[in-house]
Amino acid sequence: MSAEMIKKYFDGADMPLSAKELNGFTFLFSQYKKLNKEWDLSRLTKDEDIIIKHFIDSVLPSKLIKLPNKILDIGTGPGFPGLPIKITNPSIEIILAESRFRRVDFMNMIIKELSLDKAVVYPHLVNEECSFDVDGIITRAFESANGTLLRVNSFLKKDGRVILLKGPGADDDIKDLSDESVYYFELENDVKYKLPYIGHDRRILVFRKTKEFKKTTYRIMMNEQSEFKNQITSPDNKKFKDIKKAIEKGPSKSGLTIIPGKKIIKDLMKTDMEVKYLAICDESFETDPDLISTAEKLNEESKLLILKKSLFSEIEPSKMPFLVIDTPEIEQWNYKISKGATLVIPFQDPLNVGSAVRSAVSFGIKNIILLQSAASPFHPKSVRASSGAVFSVNFFEGPQYEEIASVCEENSIPIVCLDKHGQNIRQFDFPESFLILSGIEGQGIPEDLKKYSVSIPISENIESLNAYAALSIALYEYSSRPKS
Repeated sequence: MSAEMIKKYFDGADMPLSAKELNGFTFLFSQYKKLNKEWDLSRLTKDEDIIIKHFIDSVLPSKLIKLPNKILDIGTGPGFPGLPIKITNPSIEIILAESRFRRVDFMNMIIKELSLDKAVVYPHLVNEECSFDVDGIITRAFESANGTLLRVNSFLKKDGRVILLKGPGADDDIKDLSDESVYYFELENDVKYKLPYIGHDRRILVFRKTKEFKKTTYRIMMNEQSEFKNQITSPDNKKFKDIKKAIEKGPSKSGLTIIPGKKIIKDLMKTDMEVKYLAICDESFETDPDLISTAEKLNEESKLLILKKSLFSEIEPSKMPFLVIDTPEIEQWNYKISKGATLVIPFQDPLNVGSAVRSAVSFGIKNIILLQSAASPFHPKSVRASSGAVFSVNFFEGPQYEEIASVCEENSIPIVCLDKHGQNIRQFDFPESFLILSGIEGQGIPEDLKKYSVSIPISENIESLNAYAALSIALYEYSSRPKS
């Protein structure tokens, strides 16, 4: 009965099977039905689901695209799509990768009983440390496209294909590709189709590897003696100790600022910023042409530091490269303000400082007064939270939090404070020139600062907004007003 059903479904999908192929699928079907419950092969139990969603869904892509001669099937489970592909394409060499031992046993039994030549099971997880001699990768596992490309990049040869069997969410996979994936792979084919009988949307994404993978530790930046100009392997190295001290003491006391993250580094290197060092972990490798070019240039200037992994982790656990610069000087505020809004930051948490600066820049505010209690905007957490915006504003060192009211009164400077008991911000007329200040969480706004206090209307179920969130909303409200 199973053979007749399998034949019927394949014929109806315009995919007729030879007698040998039908015998192969019949045996695969019977063993799957017999062992599935005990061995937990897959969640599919209905006969038609097994045939349509396992068998036909595995074979159909081979009818729509050309398959490589030697294939690695990653995350194959009990052998899908690999076993159906091998049954219908006997000349193809295939490796079926699966770490769960019951599924491994199942596939080995099927391969043996069907005498599937050049089909082997790899009973382990596939990662970047593996080595396979294959022309292509195929998978219908739930991993992201980016995850699969990065996983196979180290062993897949140039011009090899990665075939991803996806559903309707494939657009997100393409959008979320990392710089490294885009550098090594190009989307060669994108096939949309529907699974016969049930009409489920399917996508085949075929990526071609365009460049040879070279796992390097910036060897392209070595000098003629094949040594890095500034390779640091000892914790006693003066430059390493200086950088570590900068982390421990903070940017204000140490005089050094650490700027982590590739994107920020690339953006800042387009400016005229003076760099002391670019630090890179010795076990990291880089594919971004812009960052490689920056590293090469700084190496020539003896400003590239290559740190031993154990040392690098003491500074930046993520292993992302970071810049070291002299901490920018902050002018003393002269109690004058320019037209428009000037932000006053009281936050002691560097994350909130960086986030507030990012919001300020987003809404066109470039002048910021830091109260003496505020965290440094050049703390690594501030820099990261601001996405580098801390380097595009004018900072001024202000008074203590308790002194800001008297300073503003003495200098006739309006200061707009955010307070839940203030005037509804939608009805508030902003002065032509003013300071804007959010309260410190838990502390609120002192009474002598409430002359120009405004509130953000919120649900009665919530006592108050986070101080940074309230500030962002207020800046948006101000920036959206027409300016004279």
